[in-house]
Amino acid sequence: MFLNRVFGARAARTVPVWGICIAAALAAPPSRATAATLTTLASFDTSTAGFPNGDLIADSAGNLYGTTEVIFGSVPGTIFKFDPSTNLISNVATFTTADGAHPYAGLIAAADGNFYGTAPSGGASGVGTVFKLDRTTNTLSAVVTFNSTNGANPQDRLIADSAGNLYGTTENGGANGLGTVFKINPTTNTLSTLFSFDNTTGNTPTSGLLADAAGNLYGTTMFGGASNLGTIFKLDPTTNTLTTLVTFNGANGAQPQASLIADSAGNLYGTASGGTGNHGTIFRLDPTTNTLTTLATFNGANGGLPLGTLIVDAAGNLFGTTYDGGANSAGNVFKLDAATNVLTTLADFDLANGNAPTGGLYADAAGNLYGATSSGGANGIGVISKITGAGFAVPEPSTFALLAIAGLGLLAFRRRRHSIVAV
Repeated sequence: MFLNRVFGARAARTVPVWGICIAAALAAPPSRATAATLTTLASFDTSTAGFPNGDLIADSAGNLYGTTEVIFGSVPGTIFKFDPSTNLISNVATFTTADGAHPYAGLIAAADGNFYGTAPSGGASGVGTVFKLDRTTNTLSAVVTFNSTNGANPQDRLIADSAGNLYGTTENGGANGLGTVFKINPTTNTLSTLFSFDNTTGNTPTSGLLADAAGNLYGTTMFGGASNLGTIFKLDPTTNTLTTLVTFNGANGAQPQASLIADSAGNLYGTASGGTGNHGTIFRLDPTTNTLTTLATFNGANGGLPLGTLIVDAAGNLFGTTYDGGANSAGNVFKLDAATNVLTTLADFDLANGNAPTGGLYADAAGNLYGATSSGGANGIGVISKITGAGFAVPEPSTFALLAIAGLGLLAFRRRRHSIVAV
């Protein structure tokens, strides 16, 4: 059985070990829904921050937290808080280059109640950090500084085990300069490199990790593998043995950037670019047979480049965002219906209400969805949105309470850093 990083609901700060199980989801041909309503709650501005690329997480009061890539002036990013009762954004902490710079990913709340995250640059060597936000003092500090030898440019969210150890990936660095999987002991701030990629096994792991009940780690690489279009891998952290489960070839997807989720049967779900027309896919992988099935293909009109990690509701429906495409070529919010196997567009972005969402979604206890866009809005530097009427089936209260602040995982697409290869 897989135990996924939790996502999508309001809860307390404490994080269940490895998260909770999620339901299976199926998918299929595109359609369109009109019931959902998208509301822009707040636009980022120069007094707060700009360009929120990662996911949102919530505290027990329903306040949302995330990171921004830059604040205007000399500050290389922020951690922000959004109060849904007032629709106000406030800065919780601002980064210095010593703490890390230009954070892309969302945050995780550890069992100690503090927030942890990654920054792809800054630190002593300029190639990134793992940072901690002390929730009592709102003080930022670097837990680990990367130096290329031990990895470089971590891009996505961390996960934690029952002992509080943190796990993640770096896009670059390591023995071959092609990225790593790492483990951090937050008590000693000691980093261990569990694996260095070598192109055959994969190259440029920009997504976060998923763990099963045995502690095996699963993730994706953006490049490498037989077709140099990315892989899905499994890492046994007791032996540091990595197995390539799938190599993407373009037709079945390419350059996956979002983290995986899993169902109770052990099937993995995720998104990729590539597919018919190269607008992206939603896929399922059976890790027993290593069979990858394309569940849905985006065609531009129904969205393109699904870059955020999926979330799932109690009925097994999958929800997510696309970076571009849709009615206004500014991205959209979609639902993959498990009962009807239909892919529907819930809402389209139009620049004024947001543009180019790179993160996944967050669901509250009423089934409302929240997310941030990396640009657009009143000031062109991003918004926080709410989607109502999306049909998100809220889990039972006992399960919902476990859907804690640790939240989803996602990889924000960096158009200026990577280009999507036409396949």
